[in-house]
Amino acid sequence: MSESNENEIWTVEEVARFLKMGKSAVYSLTRRRGKVRSDSRLQRRWDMGKRTTSVTVKMTAEDFTLLQKAADTIWAKAVLTRSSIVLGLARIGAESVLKKK
Repeated sequence: MSESNENEIWTVEEVARFLKMGKSAVYSLTRRRGKVRSDSRLQRRWDMGKRTTSVTVKMTAEDFTLLQKAADTIWAKAVLTRSSIVLGLARIGAESVLKKK
């Protein structure tokens, strides 16, 4: 890659090296499937961190039934997924613990 020139065309390998990511990530960012995949053009790698954390929870049926009853009490008639019940109640519990300190 020589001096940047507005008429210069980079290869996928050059773009990947410049952005410090793999070629497949460059292809993924630039591919269109009938809609725009991102609000902005190519973003730098450090701007594309995960915004969520995946957590797997295993519990007994009795424990989940208890959580479900608590969720029904708090959010009556709301359509809730299993994960939204667990996450919502976990957040409420964490906030109440932190308020006590």
